[in-house]
Amino acid sequence: MIWCTKEEELDGVTAISGSGPAYVFRFIEALTEAGLRYGFNDVQAKRMAIATVLGSAELVKRSGESPSALREKVTSKGGTTYEALKVMNDRHFMEMMQGAMDACKKRAVELGDAFHESVEAAEK
Repeated sequence: MIWCTKEEELDGVTAISGSGPAYVFRFIEALTEAGLRYGFNDVQAKRMAIATVLGSAELVKRSGESPSALREKVTSKGGTTYEALKVMNDRHFMEMMQGAMDACKKRAVELGDAFHESVEAAEK
């Protein structure tokens, strides 16, 4: 848990933690859809996707290593994971995620400003 000392920090919390579950759910959707495309049934595909996300999150939590260090440990140069990550890099995955979070934060600011304006108007 973190403690915000400035109200404007809450917009960043919204972009990361508030909307973060939707990002993770979307990733689980992608893993599940891949499982279905590869011939697994819905239950199998969903179980694999959920177990992958839970196991990965638990490893980051317990290992004390950064996610990038763990990613590097499971990525063999020229291997299967390397090829998948190359596609993510080529398609600017990190920039896309940052853009999504920036859009979320921007909207949080807009909604906060509108709320403050309506409170000020109501107080008049």
